[in-house]
Amino acid sequence: MTAQPPSPILLAAYWGPEIRNMVFSGLIRRLVQDRPVVLLSRVIDGDFVKHLPADCSLVQLPIIRIPGYLSRLSTLANRAHGVWMDRTGMMRALEGRAGEGLHAATTAKRIRNNLGSLMASRTAVEGLTAVESAALRFSGAACPHLRELIRRWKPGAFLSMDSVHPSAALMACLARRAGGRSFFCSGNWKDVGRGFRARPCFDQFLVWNDQMRRDLLRQNPRLAPRKVRSVGASQFDLLRHPEFIETREAFCARFALAPARLLLCYTCAARRVIPHESATIRDICRSIARHEIAGDPYLLVRLNPTGSDPQIERLAAEFDFVRISAPAWDYRPSLAGGPWQASDYEDLIIYASMIRHAAANLSAPSTVILDFAVADKPVVNVGYDPPGMDVAGRSVGTFAKQDVFQSAVNLSACRLAGRPEELRGHLNAYLHCPDLDRAGRLSFVREQLGSDPRPAAARIADVLLES
Repeated sequence: MTAQPPSPILLAAYWGPEIRNMVFSGLIRRLVQDRPVVLLSRVIDGDFVKHLPADCSLVQLPIIRIPGYLSRLSTLANRAHGVWMDRTGMMRALEGRAGEGLHAATTAKRIRNNLGSLMASRTAVEGLTAVESAALRFSGAACPHLRELIRRWKPGAFLSMDSVHPSAALMACLARRAGGRSFFCSGNWKDVGRGFRARPCFDQFLVWNDQMRRDLLRQNPRLAPRKVRSVGASQFDLLRHPEFIETREAFCARFALAPARLLLCYTCAARRVIPHESATIRDICRSIARHEIAGDPYLLVRLNPTGSDPQIERLAAEFDFVRISAPAWDYRPSLAGGPWQASDYEDLIIYASMIRHAAANLSAPSTVILDFAVADKPVVNVGYDPPGMDVAGRSVGTFAKQDVFQSAVNLSACRLAGRPEELRGHLNAYLHCPDLDRAGRLSFVREQLGSDPRPAAARIADVLLES
């Protein structure tokens, strides 16, 4: 009797960052050693294609028109769940409330929010989720393109790192109906912090750490504990991969830096989140120019991939020790189904090498703390607003109130500066003693990514290969 070939694993990339987490992290390379792998992606001509293993099939992910009733139902259920969590004290992230006032709410949004608030109870959320599940089954049966993908590949497992996109839920639903197992893997720490509603179309939920696991189970009381597993976060694996780390000489040559001279980094926030950030950086530059910061350092300013304060790029002309690092990303703002923004392979080399060769990093509170902690590099967070700028309703200090950043400060993984003089003091302390707070950085990495020494990509692969 002829043995049946192993069923493939389907991975879906709806947004650009998923390419980093699946392709560049080594997850696909690990999976193809044991099973056929199919990467379903909205983009099939990006930089990542030449880095796919030969045994991985790349297939265009069809963009389907989601029925309006399904989209509105999902949004209503998410809103009700979020308000219920907020009322019960389980909301751990602030959902960018530092950016309040940037966009006016539409009438439809106000109606949806009000209706969601009225239905903000555990019973109502569970009822909405049950109705949504029925609607997903009905809608999936009416999506020939998605059904054809499942019929063609007959997957043993389907993995999505997006639980919000309705197509992801439809694919998960169809994969389960065809006998496969469906998985959601968290690509962002805020997935759970913002109020994660666990949809029944996913068989298992893979999260970064045990705290996320506990939070997810609290937020979804009917979710069986066996369905939630802590696996780390694959995007941080590449910061340890030797292939992404240039020698100091090669990296410095990119930016016309003297290799023997001290290098500081400033990683920028998105312009829509922190306006006028150039004023903060200019103030730091003036401190360097006045020799108030030890070591006569360069300052390499890493612009945000989603767009930074445009005034920042002028700083290189004002200060001869400033260099600007503009991310090399594949940005397609008008792509059908939503904008696509994915890091190129070369840019990952620049970013990982920047972290490795920097003496310390400065930034507003963000998960960049974890990027640098993985490499055992000090971080000073800017907890004050850009000097002299009006940022009413958009204070930088709002970010520092979120649990993950409070934990970083409490564990001494970073230091939070409430004033410019505090920033200078913290930074000089780190420059004089690079080992300062090393234990705190290690503790924060263990808290966020777990104590398993294996790469997260290998741990995720193990779960998928069980299917």
